[in-house]
Amino acid sequence: MPVICLLLMLLFLLLLLLLLLLLLLLLLLLLLLLLLLLLFFFFLLL
Repeated sequence: MPVICLLLMLLFLLLLLLLLLLLLLLLLLLLLLLLLLLLFFFFLLL
């Protein structure tokens, strides 16, 4: 019984980690998009 509990906990932690990674990746993508937009506007102003 405790082994199953431990496995479930491990699975949950893995899922949480994956979610965190995904969130970080999304944030990075958003930042990159923002940077591209800023560059675009900068070139438009020139």
